[in-house]
Amino acid sequence: MVNHSSKGNHASLSGFETKVASEVSIWRQAEWGEMRVGYETYLSDFDDAELLKGLPDDRCQCPHWGYLLAGCMIVHYADHEEVISCRRDVLHGARAHADR
Repeated sequence: MVNHSSKGNHASLSGFETKVASEVSIWRQAEWGEMRVGYETYLSDFDDAELLKGLPDDRCQCPHWGYLLAGCMIVHYADHEEVISCRRDVLHGARAHADR
């Protein structure tokens, strides 16, 4: 269930729609006004290069903010160093990034 109000939003995991379910990942999403909220689970190492092919510079053009519950994530940029986030890190993926 997703609750919207002028004071904020809240959703339990069951309120998110599953958009992708594969052997390596499960992506759940909800729309909160103009914002798309996601809860992503990775079951093994994941490289999004194939998903990003065809986008400008083969990189995601949307900024992302998140909280990493477990594991580590490497975010690659064409013009600056990689950012490594690990468990309990808050992260921001600026536009033109690729995740691995």
